[in-house]
Amino acid sequence: MVQLTQVLSGLVSVLGAQAAAMPATLQKRDAVSLGVFHDGGCAGSYTNNFDVSSGRCQDFSGSVYGAFFANRGGNVCKLKFWANAGCSGKATVSTVNPYEDHSCVPVANKDGQFYLTDGARSVYITC
Repeated sequence: MVQLTQVLSGLVSVLGAQAAAMPATLQKRDAVSLGVFHDGGCAGSYTNNFDVSSGRCQDFSGSVYGAFFANRGGNVCKLKFWANAGCSGKATVSTVNPYEDHSCVPVANKDGQFYLTDGARSVYITC
């Protein structure tokens, strides 16, 4: 019992030191606002509007071919639009600079060519 108490006491000391070394504030993650469309020219109404945080995969309901997006943070963000839900399969990549808005981007295209033939089903953002 004495050994267990000593081990627990040592563990509390180590964890307390680690907690003291960590910053007390939380940083807000960069986020990108998306308006997605079934049309590559962003014609018609939005299919969905999202605010997606960096490091998150966001699935779409249906195929997406075009998108408006705005970077709400201070870092460059890459948006990877995936052929399948769950951010899998083949993908296209778009980049958005800090505090920059993009008009319609044909997210199913890669290097100017139609690439995601069934559109995008999800997006993963890294900033």
